[in-house]
Amino acid sequence: TRKTSLNSESSAIEKAADKTVFYKTVQKFATTPKTVVLNMDDGLAKTKQTINEEMGYPVVLKPADGVSCSGLSMVTQETQLANALAKISAESSSKRFIAQEFIHGEAASISVISTGKKAMAISLNKQNIILAGSDAASSYEGGVVPFDHRLKQEAFKIAEKVAEAFNGLKGYVGVDFVLTENKAFVVDVNPRLTTS
Repeated sequence: TRKTSLNSESSAIEKAADKTVFYKTVQKFATTPKTVVLNMDDGLAKTKQTINEEMGYPVVLKPADGVSCSGLSMVTQETQLANALAKISAESSSKRFIAQEFIHGEAASISVISTGKKAMAISLNKQNIILAGSDAASSYEGGVVPFDHRLKQEAFKIAEKVAEAFNGLKGYVGVDFVLTENKAFVVDVNPRLTTS
């Protein structure tokens, strides 16, 4: 007997879950934090140089294949980089990781329902995130649903475009944002049912 799966296709999950692929795709039509892809094999000195030249501090470091807040660090000064890289190595099997400019704003997610081709945003959700330094674990501490923000409708449209950009994302998809007073920054997509 044939059954219809409401889950995302594995190829879509693979693309959306790789933060380097995700940012290259989403930057074409949405605002994202400035993002630089780095590699553990390049070493600490090269990482320091790249961050200093490309964006400065504070910066957020996270694994390219991270889930939730695993391996995530807020780095406010160069002396914290070695610990942040060690945290990424402990949490990730990938040598690739990303550095992003830190955006001050409200952490939020948008719940999206998708057919795999067409998406519809259904809820804006506030996220309570503990963004730790390199010496502690960052964590998701729950959220508030529904959440209201002046950029809600704009963020809904962007979240729908994000889900539709990865052909094969089906069912429930979560799109994470940082919402400032006047910009909605896309920071991640969760190609699965999420807490929010």
